[in-house]
Amino acid sequence: MTFNEDTNVLTIILRRTRTTAPFGLEGVTVTRNDVFAVTGGTHDALNLPSQDNSILTAIRAGRVKKLKLRSFASGENEFGSGFATSASTAAFFGLITGNRYVLRFNQITRVLEIRSVGGK
Repeated sequence: MTFNEDTNVLTIILRRTRTTAPFGLEGVTVTRNDVFAVTGGTHDALNLPSQDNSILTAIRAGRVKKLKLRSFASGENEFGSGFATSASTAAFFGLITGNRYVLRFNQITRVLEIRSVGGK
C-alpha cells in the first residue's frame, strides 16, 4: 500500500502471499551450508524476496533450518530452472540431486516448505 500526498491517491497492490511450484534439485554445489540458491525463473515463480541474503526458514518433514537466499541472473549460474544448496543442507533435509520437489513459499512468514512431488 502506498499513499501519494501530492495527488491524495492511495494505491493498493494485491500480491500473492503463498506460491507453490514444483522444481528440481539441480545440484549440491553451493559451498556454504546456509545458502538456498535459485535462478531468476524459480525466484520469480515463488515470489521470493528481492534481496540476496534474505533469511528464509526452510521446513521439510519436521526439520527446520534458516537459509540465506541467493539468486542468479541468467548465464551466471551452473544449473537450469530449479534450486541448489550445499551437500550438508541436502543431507539434512533428505534431498536428492535430480529429484523434483514442491516448494511453497509464504511471503508473510518467509517460510519455505519443501515437499516431495506427490507428497503431503
